[in-house]
Amino acid sequence: MAKCCNYTDNTSPTLDQCKAIEVNWNKFVNDFFKEVDDKYPDTDLTKIDLDQGSTLLRNSTTLIVEKHPTTNKPMYRVFDIDLDPVKIANEELSALRLKGHLQDVEDGVVHYNMEISLNGERVIVALSTAEITIADRKEDEGDPEADPPVAADPDLVTAKGLTTLLAENKVTLRTHEGHMQYGGYSREELVFSE
Repeated sequence: MAKCCNYTDNTSPTLDQCKAIEVNWNKFVNDFFKEVDDKYPDTDLTKIDLDQGSTLLRNSTTLIVEKHPTTNKPMYRVFDIDLDPVKIANEELSALRLKGHLQDVEDGVVHYNMEISLNGERVIVALSTAEITIADRKEDEGDPEADPPVAADPDLVTAKGLTTLLAENKVTLRTHEGHMQYGGYSREELVFSE
């Protein structure tokens, strides 16, 4: 991945600003989905089942890729919820893949640094995220194999959560610009100092 040199750092973000990363992401995904769905009114994207996979539509003899008649975008074959084949443009495929990555804003975890990977035709092929719990994790299991056995300590913090790291002023909220954008979304990440 190319290093981004065009970003803005907030060196003292609030918990609400950090949690807003997921809200901003979900808004982007929903807006992008609606924009693409409106662009291709002949397809009902809500009825597509991506679990059945997607195939680039290419003539096996000439290797020419089928293109959408009005947008000239490459076409893919997917299946609807009734397992009937449907042709969609590459933008529709990307919108569907993004829709599968909406974040749960109430789960006690903040997902950040959503990184979109594209192929040569700018179709989304992968998405990765990082995550951190809001509260400290206390998952000490002790050591029952030790001699003598060590009991689990339910109060031992095994990983600091976002709230603690913010209180310790060890969090920077970085908003990328320029080449780290996709469809108007500026990637937001959390950078933690030691």
